Amino acid sequence: MFSVNKVKDIYDAIYPYYVVSKLLGFAAFPLRAANSKKLFFAHFFLNFIYLGVLVYFHASATLYYAEHRESYKAYKDSTITNITRHLLTTSIFLNFFVALVMNLILQRPIQNLFLKISESDREMRKIGIEIDYRSHYTFIMLFLVATLVHSVAVVAITYVIMMPYPIEGRSSESVEGIFSYITSTVSFTIFSGQMLLALVAIYSRFRLLNKQFREIFIKRSITEIHHDDSVELIRNFASNHDHLIDIICQTNLCFSFQIMMNMISWFIYTIYGTFNFYRLILINFKGYELLGYANMMWIVYHAMYLSAVVIFSSLIKAEGKKTSILLHQAINLEWNSKIVREMRIFSQQLGHRQPIVTCGLFPFDWSLFYSSIGLCVTYLTIMIQLDSSYSNPQLNVTLPAT
Repeated sequence: MFSVNKVKDIYDAIYPYYVVSKLLGFAAFPLRAANSKKLFFAHFFLNFIYLGVLVYFHASATLYYAEHRESYKAYKDSTITNITRHLLTTSIFLNFFVALVMNLILQRPIQNLFLKISESDREMRKIGIEIDYRSHYTFIMLFLVATLVHSVAVVAITYVIMMPYPIEGRSSESVEGIFSYITSTVSFTIFSGQMLLALVAIYSRFRLLNKQFREIFIKRSITEIHHDDSVELIRNFASNHDHLIDIICQTNLCFSFQIMMNMISWFIYTIYGTFNFYRLILINFKGYELLGYANMMWIVYHAMYLSAVVIFSSLIKAEGKKTSILLHQAINLEWNSKIVREMRIFSQQLGHRQPIVTCGLFPFDWSLFYSSIGLCVTYLTIMIQLDSSYSNPQLNVTLPAT
């Protein structure tokens, strides 16, 4: 049985998460690149068939919901809500389909991402930094357990809320309905976790790099180190920092587009759920308040994982700025011209290559978080103005969607 004591490198640390991702279709490839084209195509076709089965299952569930949409409604939708719900249903399926296909197409870049992390860890040993892979493994296992419990809990609460409502042709009581809910929910958390865990790994390495730089060049007197060794050490720091920037660029290539698609779907669902919740409060229809709270619960659930991506992206950017601050502090403390010249070269490198997590259209940082809130408020205001059903005493609300 695989244990923490057997974790020796990054591949061992991520293996449990890789297995779960593979079962859900988000890692339909081996962790290491195939040594021959024959082996590559053999893996590709087998995984392609497996992905086809998964896509067929989810497409069937989506089409079933589209054909039996009336069965899921507690009341008739308004025009604005109906349009938004159609957009939401379409975006959810596209998210899943795009994530599966993109991960299959980008399997070589994803394999190269792990390879670059492994090579960067070996380079870090040259400057005295050892990566604790056991902590990585423990964190990943805790994340897996927490996301599974969280997903099941949210689905269970949703079904408890939905049970008292008289919905004709209810399919949510079936095993297929429950399995579909859990699978789609866990799939979202697992895929979001791929980029999130990659960002956590990058962030921890930036912190270790800054901590080691502070210990050597600021807290400890530079005179304790031979000048030639100091020059070589600074070059190694610059090289390691450059490798981490390469890893961020590789992470952007592998996951950022899919995460952007998830954010768009969350944006649509936030508007949809909040608008329904507003109408619920406005009309004050007794007996159906919990449906509005269920929608808000799902909004918060999805926002937690997407916000975690934004938070760690911002933390990585902050660590990059911290590296520049530490470097300039070291320059002010140093008198040797050769060492100062090498530090200035490192400083120029930091100015040209900054650790920014981005999808190409916008960076994943706090500005994105604030902009999303502003856009939600703007579109909600427009929807409230356009919707005329609020004057109808009959409440129009639909059941929560995953």
